[in-house]
Amino acid sequence: MTHPSNRPLGQAILRTAGIVQALVALPCTLYLAGSAYNYFSHRFDLWYYFTTRVLAGSVTGGIVFVAAVQQRAATTSRQAFVLEAVKASLATAIFVWVNTEFSWDLKRLIVTGLAVVVLFYAPLGYAWATSKEAEREGRLSLQGEGRAVDVKTPLLG
Repeated sequence: MTHPSNRPLGQAILRTAGIVQALVALPCTLYLAGSAYNYFSHRFDLWYYFTTRVLAGSVTGGIVFVAAVQQRAATTSRQAFVLEAVKASLATAIFVWVNTEFSWDLKRLIVTGLAVVVLFYAPLGYAWATSKEAEREGRLSLQGEGRAVDVKTPLLG
């Protein structure tokens, strides 16, 4: 693994974005898990709320999990794009669900929509551009290792 000061700027941007995404999603996951436990253990007639909290907590936990995998794994630019796409789709799913589940509030819709675009779609766009650039150059680069792997290079070489 390369030293953090030796990483290219693009990798540092994606890693920082992943950390911010995880820091935003982790408190939501913990709150939803605690709320689901509360509904499960004390109110047996409120299964709907228990189910919604479990599903929403699973989605936000998925964002945290993908961000953690992205931090630890040495990924190619294409794999980084796929991981960013997974996080963006999970964030979009929870955004649509939350904003259609409750009453319409224009202020909440605008704020959460901007947050999803800035936190998840900006890194997705950058990862897509990086992936297309690497694809045009005909190479795959392992982001965590600081080495380039050509497509014609043997897998174990």
